[in-house]
Amino acid sequence: MLSIIIPIFNSERTLSNCLESIFNDIPNFQYEVVAINDGSSDNSLEILEIFLKKYKEKIKIISQENKGVSEARNCGINKATGEWIMFVDADDFLSSGWSRIVEKQMIPENKFVVFSSENIKNIDSQEIIKRITGLNSEGHLSCIWSKLYLTEELRKENIKFHTDIINGEDILFNLEYYIKVKTITLINENIYNYYINSSSATNRYNIKFLNSDNVYQKELEKLLKLVKNDKLEYIQKVSILNAWLVFFDRYSYEKKYNKNNLKQLTENQKYINTLKEQFKYLKYFTISKRILLFFIHKKMYKFIFHLFKIKNLLKKPKEKYRVERI
Repeated sequence: MLSIIIPIFNSERTLSNCLESIFNDIPNFQYEVVAINDGSSDNSLEILEIFLKKYKEKIKIISQENKGVSEARNCGINKATGEWIMFVDADDFLSSGWSRIVEKQMIPENKFVVFSSENIKNIDSQEIIKRITGLNSEGHLSCIWSKLYLTEELRKENIKFHTDIINGEDILFNLEYYIKVKTITLINENIYNYYINSSSATNRYNIKFLNSDNVYQKELEKLLKLVKNDKLEYIQKVSILNAWLVFFDRYSYEKKYNKNNLKQLTENQKYINTLKEQFKYLKYFTISKRILLFFIHKKMYKFIFHLFKIKNLLKKPKEKYRVERI
């Protein structure tokens, strides 16, 4: 009934804990683990083979050249045989008793199920879209963890992860799925634990970020048009303004400031125009972010670069891994 898709790339440190959290439960339903080894160069494959010997009928290993997490998840969707799909990352783990909570929700009338320890009931469609797109982080609706998707719906609507996007692919996936199935079931129970890694890609600068965000904004615009709700038009504007902040945050991890690295952003008319009308949307930002947007609007780019660098240096150092519950 359930396919658990796990993309794996050099995850030897956490993979065993992840798999044990799944197999230690004894569900009252059939399930499979679809493990996509995405070109790992460490001992991840050897760990998978150890679990394969013990749980031969419950685990399926697929090895491919390194293509990225989105390609790995898309491969998992194609290979899944379960009626339902759940995504788990190799450095995360499921809560004890996860299967008991999940089993109750695998019923015909449910198409999209979200599990969260936060209270996310009694919210309307407009609020759900806000949360999926990250305007409100409560309930973790923007991420793909701790959710159930119907395999048939994903395939029928050809919903896949965008492989040319490095930031926001989960948002687009969930938003498209919600728009297509037109329903969501919100369950106030936790089944998922994720690691916050201090060496995560969110704490590094990737030169592909600007190209990726440009694609993301175009895809977001297409999906929001499908909703046909004028009251949600501001989501696109807020998303672009947030992209300015995220870029400088990531860029501040570079050793030196180079204005040439900003050209794709500062010469993009859509991003510039949105920045000019930022005052219409400042209510969606904290006071500190409003101040940062003001300085960006004044083209004080080098100042902002160093400001973010100081901010990130002053952050309390995280543990190498820190667990949080969803």
